[in-house]
Amino acid sequence: MELAQVAALERYLSQVLSPDLLSSTSSPLPLPPLLKIKATKLEGGQSNPTFLLTLQPSGHRLVLRKKPALVKVASAHAVEREYRVLQALQNSAVPVPPVHHLCEDPSIIGTPFYLMGFVEGRVFRDPTLPGVKDPRERTECFRAMLQTLAAIHTVDWRGRGLATFGKPEGGYFGRQLKRLKSVMEKQAEDAGYFPGMRELCEDMIRVAGQEGGVVRDDETCLVHGDYKVGFPSKEGWREGEKDGRLEVCVES
Repeated sequence: MELAQVAALERYLSQVLSPDLLSSTSSPLPLPPLLKIKATKLEGGQSNPTFLLTLQPSGHRLVLRKKPALVKVASAHAVEREYRVLQALQNSAVPVPPVHHLCEDPSIIGTPFYLMGFVEGRVFRDPTLPGVKDPRERTECFRAMLQTLAAIHTVDWRGRGLATFGKPEGGYFGRQLKRLKSVMEKQAEDAGYFPGMRELCEDMIRVAGQEGGVVRDDETCLVHGDYKVGFPSKEGWREGEKDGRLEVCVES
């Protein structure tokens, strides 16, 4: 993040963040001095650049996710969508970080962004979990992932204000395949097509119903669009007594 963007962020956040995040004491008075921010780029966040913000003088740490400067596929960078889902899932069975602010004004730092809490924990970037040698701990890690996935699929999305989110009327598989085809074509502009992918995609679209196939998808639930081990900004695993617990699941 450029210095000018950090300076603009300092001016903006000093006006919109709650006093308890800005102040180094439990009391919001007296007003804290001018907000200063240290911004560190976090590894990962392939779709949307992700930064760790350390606020001074409070010492609070927040995570900022923003749209990239250049957007080829708009749906892949919808930080507004991420924020809305994370906000809806607060205090649910799905482990998500607290969210603090959504800025849809691109004039602040160049693109829309949102802020969420920073959660301590281990991050596994290798899906084989090479640092986890104890079979029991490995089992607990994968069990926690399955439990979290089940929690996402069974959450009462209507009751949590997501009744108008997405397109719950059906046709999910066809829409997903159509979108993936669009992403593939955009990526092929730079890297070319992987052999056989166009044919495979067309066959899947046909089977999914876009061209007369038959696939039932009349049950609606919340799903995660990129759920896997090794997504650096997605899984945080608490160290210590609760070694196998998935601490936080973000993105959509």
